[in-house]
Amino acid sequence: MGNKLVAITQPVSYDGAITMEQLVVQCLMDGPKALNPSLQESIPSGTVLNSVSTIEGVCYVDFSSEFVDNKISTITDEVAIYSVVNSLVEVSSINKVKFMIDGVEKATFRESIPFDSLFVRDLDIIEGSK
Repeated sequence: MGNKLVAITQPVSYDGAITMEQLVVQCLMDGPKALNPSLQESIPSGTVLNSVSTIEGVCYVDFSSEFVDNKISTITDEVAIYSVVNSLVEVSSINKVKFMIDGVEKATFRESIPFDSLFVRDLDIIEGSK
């Protein structure tokens, strides 16, 4: 089971038509297969990014219900969450991430992880980190 994140660098063209946060999440939603076929996606297919914005260092990400309902059986719930968190905090203006599902704060993520608080970077979940 995929229980670690793998850091990858993806070249992208950024023209400012969307926010940097939208670009980061869209790259995650597109998945890593084009860059490395051995890596797995971390955001379930069918997930829609309803909105994303940053206020005072907190990035608010609102996904559709597919993010929690359509579990990818080959990765852990932590990998799903921290693929988003660790990617977004790479943007210099973001320190923490707050998730919403269809505009509503949920208490738990798939009944296993408290989901109603702010998330910060977790380096321990990255493969090869100590």
